[in-house]
Amino acid sequence: MGANDPPDMDDVGMKATLDARPIHRVYVDGFYMDKTDVTNAEFAEFVKATGYVTVAERTPRPEDFPGAPPENLFAGGVVFSPPNHAVPLNNHLQWWSYVKGANWRHPIGPKSDIRGKGDYPVVQVAYEDATAYAINPGTKQLVWTGNATKTIDASSNQEKNMKILNNAMAKLLKNYPPQRK
Repeated sequence: MGANDPPDMDDVGMKATLDARPIHRVYVDGFYMDKTDVTNAEFAEFVKATGYVTVAERTPRPEDFPGAPPENLFAGGVVFSPPNHAVPLNNHLQWWSYVKGANWRHPIGPKSDIRGKGDYPVVQVAYEDATAYAINPGTKQLVWTGNATKTIDASSNQEKNMKILNNAMAKLLKNYPPQRK
């Protein structure tokens, strides 16, 4: 991973890739990805069924942000807001604004909404929100993992480990793709 120094790149472009250096090897463990994004309609169904309140819909607590002025502690989300003039690329705050009332129902603020956009990908969700959506409330396991969880012991014999793997795959594929209940 990382970026080379292209010979025709100007100074601004090079600064934009500084965080991609040095080139290095990385390992990404296996993961599941759905064929489609989670849509506004699907997320709305989840919220209706569970009463879930997203991070952007909750008012931040002073103890979680010590030293923050109280007037800055309001429910909202970060909205892309490009400046109308050239700016250096060293400060992301020039491109993004924290907007009061921005959340998955109102992606760019309280005057926006998702009416007619049920098939659009849901936005303004935090990692915590995505995790809440993906966890089966009954089993407390990731939806894509289901009940196929058992440890393979490197010291066990190969036949036993193969049996564990086969049973796990059978359980996983029995309900594939997993359905939200």
